[in-house]
Amino acid sequence: MAVAGAAWLLLPAGVGVLVWLDQRLRAMGRPDLVTTTGGAEIPFVLVAATASTVGVALALRRPRHPVGWLFLALGGVLLLSGGTQGYAAYGAVARPGRLPAADLVAIYADAGFIPWLVLVALILHLTPTGRPLSARWGRIALATAVAGGLWLLVGLVTTETMQPPFQSVTNPLLIGGPLGPLLVARRVLGLATGAGVVLAAVSLIVRFRRSVDVERRQLLWVAVAAVPLPVLMAASFAASYAGNNTAAGLAAATLIGLLAIGAGLAIGQYHLYDVEEILSRAVTYLLVSGLLAASYATVVIVVGQSLAGRTGRSQISAVLATLAAVAVTAPAYRKIQEGVDRRFSRRRFETLQVIRRYLRDPDPDVAVEEVLRRALGDPTLAVAYLVDDRRQ
Repeated sequence: MAVAGAAWLLLPAGVGVLVWLDQRLRAMGRPDLVTTTGGAEIPFVLVAATASTVGVALALRRPRHPVGWLFLALGGVLLLSGGTQGYAAYGAVARPGRLPAADLVAIYADAGFIPWLVLVALILHLTPTGRPLSARWGRIALATAVAGGLWLLVGLVTTETMQPPFQSVTNPLLIGGPLGPLLVARRVLGLATGAGVVLAAVSLIVRFRRSVDVERRQLLWVAVAAVPLPVLMAASFAASYAGNNTAAGLAAATLIGLLAIGAGLAIGQYHLYDVEEILSRAVTYLLVSGLLAASYATVVIVVGQSLAGRTGRSQISAVLATLAAVAVTAPAYRKIQEGVDRRFSRRRFETLQVIRRYLRDPDPDVAVEEVLRRALGDPTLAVAYLVDDRRQ
């Protein structure tokens, strides 16, 4: 347990080093190299804190479960990624030769995303039981880890030009001679690692389809965290395409943070019997939000085109779009919630339908106890209540 606590305490120490390096970079007039404000690394520092906190909580509660330790490692790797960026920016770009081995650190910083990809894949394979789904899936997890390790090693000795801001740094590990075969191997290993991450996500889906009872409810926590993933993935790709590395980093970091929280709640078996309702509400809010955004944008575009050339058309469009969005909110929410409940929480949906029918049209010949028996599918159900004056 001391190991878990010590690993978590490395987090504030690492952030302190990052802040100190950034202060030095500002002092020498290089704010463009700062990582903790306005850069793409700050989201990963935040998600490193999330992953480390989830990891130490799981390691303390279930020390033999590997996912807690993997989350601790993930937090450390993410923080190391930010730390190497700052160290290399100071010692290899701003003040070349001032810090030892800064050019070597720059090479790792250029490929520092590979270890956390592998760790995410392993976490997906081992959540929530701590074991792979089967021996075959275990071999896939091992192959992903090996491919990622080889990809990192080959990348370190074959990188000729690094990504900004390290494009001017010379790689001291670059091997001489023709690099063609190794470059092909690097690309193949990268594709294999990426495919391994995708297969890890597939293994979680397969595990969910095969699971029952407690394990199924555990995996629903991961599903709750996965609800906004399509939006975040789209945002990450759009931001990368637009060249906004900070927004892309924030979206990618949010993906990892949600995975950490969902997996932590699943393994900790937190509120297992509330998770179905939470999942249905999360899906409903996501779908309603998308519908409102679409209706708002549609009205703005249509009204804007019809009022082209008129004064104040933007204000008119905004007002009409807001009214349209408000008008569809309540009926859309009810219909979508009903559909989601029918899909994700069928038993709860049918139970509530029986009770609601009775409330709309109560039958004096049918006791409330009988209604509850029908709703819950339990003919032996009995209702007890306290009579204060009789103390019974």
